Order: sequence, then C-alpha cells, then structure tokens
Amino acid sequence: VIYRVLEIVAPSSPNLWIAGAAAAWYGLHPANADTINYIISLSEVISTLGVVASFAVYFVFPRLRHYYLYVLPAAIGILAKPPAATFAVLFAIYRLLFRPKDARLTETRLQRIAEIIVPFVICVAMLLFVRNMTPRNWIAGAANVHNYLITQPYVALLYFKTFFWPSGLSADYDLNPFTTTDDPRFWAGLGFVVVFVTMSVLAARFKKTRVIDFGLLWFFIALLPTSLFPLAEVMNDHRTFLPYIGLVIAMAGAASLLVNRGVTYGVPTKIAATCVRALFLCANGYATFQRNKVWKTEESLWRDVVTKSPRNPRGLMNYGNTLMAKGDYKGALDYFHRAQ
Repeated sequence: VIYRVLEIVAPSSPNLWIAGAAAAWYGLHPANADTINYIISLSEVISTLGVVASFAVYFVFPRLRHYYLYVLPAAIGILAKPPAATFAVLFAIYRLLFRPKDARLTETRLQRIAEIIVPFVICVAMLLFVRNMTPRNWIAGAANVHNYLITQPYVALLYFKTFFWPSGLSADYDLNPFTTTDDPRFWAGLGFVVVFVTMSVLAARFKKTRVIDFGLLWFFIALLPTSLFPLAEVMNDHRTFLPYIGLVIAMAGAASLLVNRGVTYGVPTKIAATCVRALFLCANGYATFQRNKVWKTEESLWRDVVTKSPRNPRGLMNYGNTLMAKGDYKGALDYFHRAQ
C-alpha cells in the first residue's frame, strides 16, 4: 500500500526500499507490541487488517473496482471493531489527493463520485448492523463526557510522541480525565492539534508532499473514533494500531521526497544509509523484544504497570493479586492499601 501511494507522486526504484523499510518499522515498533500481546486487542488487529486489505485489493485488482469488492475487507473489519469504518473517509481522502495511474481514462465525474460514496454507504450500513446487534444495556464506561473530550487533544500529543520516542509504555495508564480547560496540558494538546491540522493543510497544496499529507490525515482521522466516543480509559496504546500506519506513510513520503531530489548519491553514502536503516530497525526490534518480556507473566506485566503508572488503582490491585497468589501476603496487602 505504501509503495503504491509513493509511486503515484514520484515513481522511482528507491520507493520499493522505502516502503519495505516503513512497513518493517511498523511491524517492529514497540508501541504495537501491546496490541499484539493483549488478547482482547485482537479485534484491533482484525479491523486494521480489514482497512489495509481494502486498500490492497483496490490497488492490486483495478478491473474489479466497479464491483466495489475492495470495500469488503473493511466491512468485515467493522464486525471486529467499528473504527474500521474510517476506511470510507481515508479512501475518500486518497481519491481526492491522488489520481491513480491505473484509473480508467474514460472515468466520468459521476463514476469518481460513486467510487467515494459507495464505500460510505456500505460502511454506514455495517455500523448500523453492529449497533443493532449490540446489547442496549452496554455502556462505554466514561464517567464524564466533557472531561473525556477535553483530555483527548493531550492524549493525541502523547500518542504522537510515543511513535517517535516509545518510552514509558504501559499496559494500563494512570492518566485521569482533565476536569477543566485551565489545565496547561489541555492547551498543549490543543496547540498540537492546531499545528498538526495546519501542517496537513499546507502539505495538501503541493503534489510532492501529498503522501505526507495523506499519512498525517490518516493518523488524525483514525484517532477520531476513540477520541470522540467516550470510553472508560482516556488513553490506551492499542488504539494507535491503525493510526500509526498513517505516521509510517507520512515518514515514507518524507523519505521519498528526500531521496528523489534528482541528486546522485555515491556508493559510500548508500552504504551508510543502509547501515543507519538497519541499525534503526534493529533498535526497534530490540525494544519490542524487551516489551514482549514484560508481557511474559501476569506478575511481570502488572509490576511494569505499577512502575510506569503508580497511581493506577487497577494496576496496584492486580499486582497485589499476583503477589497474593505467590504467598507474599505482606507485599500484597501493601499494594491493596495503595490501591484503596
């Protein structure tokens, strides 16, 4: 998918290597380890696969596009988790920003509009089906909708930071909803959103930077479902599994823009760039390996949670349970008191 998008803007041989490195970065990113290890987040993996598979089907089978079969994987993904419906918005942005080289030359304006509208209709129909199948007594768990919403800009800033510097990862954060907009973190988050949207608008104006724009918008739009729908926790790493694909696309677009400048690079420069890329991916792989070790046992997981999120009552309670199961009643009682 990344390769096809890069080829639309600036076809070149390095694009395949850039796309491969970007995909490897996403696969080795330590922030994604929690989503893979957390069994309840399997729905996140399936829904994300549905969105990516829909784009892949669209790219690989151009002759089947008028049957709209490319929407089918995303529609199935919605059954796993509703945020997969963002495919309709992401696809619409893709069609507005780019004109695929394999698009039908005789394509009319009505056909282009239909190619955008039909995915919306299918995804909305699947959302309505999922809503109808959801028990009426199910609640999302947010104690205060206003507090949840004003916290999300800052949460988006933390997600963005984690992508580039994945330190302090926790299976259960202790960030509490903001109670007022006087909190400086609210203004930091709001400033981030304003700058982010401004960058997206500016990047859309130039053809060479539209891949970057597409990636930034992917990140922003894929975050909206969990940002606007109040949930019990204001922050959770598995919610970035789909949005981080957007940041990977944006970084691949930036790398392609840097490489495809018409400058001829010598052999030493190419070797150095390859070594840097390999070291970077190895560093991510090592960090993911260390993160996976945290998930090895319940005790190691909740010990990490109480270390990273010391004011999380659920984490303190669960770690106390693991100590009690080992017979460490004194240690367990200490954590139970802290949780209380």
